[in-house]
Amino acid sequence: MFLQVCRHWYDVFQSPRLWRRLVITRKSFTYRRFNLYRGYQRDISHRKFQLCLSRIGHNVRHLIIRENPNYHNLGEILRVLETFLTFFDEYPMPNLETFHFTFACEQRDLHGSTVIGTGGQMLDSVKRVLSSLEDLKRLTVNELHLEGRDAPGLLDSVVRKCGDTLEYLEIINVTKERYPMFYATMFSNLRKLVISPQQLSHDVLMHLLHGTPIEDLVILQNQFTIAAESISHMTWFDVKQIKPCTFQCSFFFNTNQKHKRCESDTCHCFHLNSHSQQEASRIK
Repeated sequence: MFLQVCRHWYDVFQSPRLWRRLVITRKSFTYRRFNLYRGYQRDISHRKFQLCLSRIGHNVRHLIIRENPNYHNLGEILRVLETFLTFFDEYPMPNLETFHFTFACEQRDLHGSTVIGTGGQMLDSVKRVLSSLEDLKRLTVNELHLEGRDAPGLLDSVVRKCGDTLEYLEIINVTKERYPMFYATMFSNLRKLVISPQQLSHDVLMHLLHGTPIEDLVILQNQFTIAAESISHMTWFDVKQIKPCTFQCSFFFNTNQKHKRCESDTCHCFHLNSHSQQEASRIK
């Protein structure tokens, strides 16, 4: 009886369906280590992560890397992942459809919170991982808060390797300041785009409508989003004229994980200013 139960558990553990979704959190693949000055800390175990990828990597369909305030461990996770993706002659994760990466941009201390952007080695690690991915259907890259000079080249390899397969793209607060993300217009099969106001412009909208089969545009701003220049009413009127029936536009304001949504048939009611929380509170 006990052997039979154990055998069933073994079969379940080996099932490919069990490993379709791999979520990496701040404690994943870590071990406790005592530091004389800081007490117990969690360090990344490279071997654990390498063994996990080698055993189940070919089954993973959705790879999600959550916010991790330990930048050293996050960098090591990205380095091991990039090494695994590029080490073999054949792509080792052929079933991977979704890659989700959110950077822990908010750091808290006794004096309050500080928003930190990526750059340097961390940005290079993110770019190398993105350049190693192939045939994705869904991609999320959030809260990088790059300087404008660092944004070019971010998604070049994704466009090259996933330009015909990507259907969903989410890019929230990729840059600190206003920077239109024309990368979103380069995916020929894009159906849904989630984007923050500072990454959107009149030209980006027109390229999206004329160059992609996009059906759903979600404009999302949160507590980290900077004030952005409004897109004119005439632009939204043009959007409605170009795709009167097949296009849906939504606006979300997210503060402390609470979403407020605005939808309209005319679309031109969406003002992309983020300097007024009072405006968002009026959205029913």
